[in-house]
Amino acid sequence: NSMHSINPPLTRNNFLELNIDNIVEHTFEWLLEKTNDVNQNKALYFSIRKKVDKILEILLQTCLFMNVNFTFETTGCQFDWTLQIINEINAYNYNVLLLYPFTTNKQLLVDRATTRGKITGRYITMDDFNKYNYIQKASDEFDNKIIPHRKLFSTIIKYKAEIPLDQNELKMNDMYFVYKDN
Repeated sequence: NSMHSINPPLTRNNFLELNIDNIVEHTFEWLLEKTNDVNQNKALYFSIRKKVDKILEILLQTCLFMNVNFTFETTGCQFDWTLQIINEINAYNYNVLLLYPFTTNKQLLVDRATTRGKITGRYITMDDFNKYNYIQKASDEFDNKIIPHRKLFSTIIKYKAEIPLDQNELKMNDMYFVYKDN
């Protein structure tokens, strides 16, 4: 099998991970544990999240100014914001690699959302998945929002979400789509 690898390989030693949820969960975990009420916990999470968004902007600007490699995670729901960030990153002559996990496995997504929900209060049920058709929305988002802007990225890899995120090499049969700007 042919392999696709990130060159140089991304390791925890050569990039800074800018992850909003991790910052919220680890910095403000003591606040999030004060209530077992899901709605109150969700409101608290999003009030904290607004403050953390400002911290992320400062960290992002610092990385760009210092020419530090970094990663950031986004749901893609706010694609206009993501597009603005990608344009800014490109202005600093970074090579932007987009890793887009995708799955049609509803149970996997519900399980991940349940794990996240225990901390953030943001739960998604199987009924929500069926009602809002999140899998189709994610597929449409990739086709209608990301692909038309593919020139902003040096590489785009849409891969099976079942593959561990810390895996450096993806086999071709683990990928749904690969784009490499030459």
